[in-house]
Amino acid sequence: MSAAYITLLNLAERPGLVELSQSVAQDGEIPCDSKLLETIINNQDTSACRPFDDVTNANVAILRINEAIDDAHAEIEGFYVNEGISYR
Repeated sequence: MSAAYITLLNLAERPGLVELSQSVAQDGEIPCDSKLLETIINNQDTSACRPFDDVTNANVAILRINEAIDDAHAEIEGFYVNEGISYR
């Protein structure tokens, strides 16, 4: 895969962690704590975070965000290929 067009850290800055948490929450699901998302994104220790389910939910949210990043990347790459554009 080529260089990312956007990263998790970029999205953490804008639109922000609260918005990310809200956007990846499934219907009827409470968005995960944005501070916990920040802790995980910055590779900080989560062993003191309680309850453990909150950490699990934050990791699931990050997986969903990364899936969206991957999907967007694939869409962009596919467009370039379909248009015959050499971009790198």
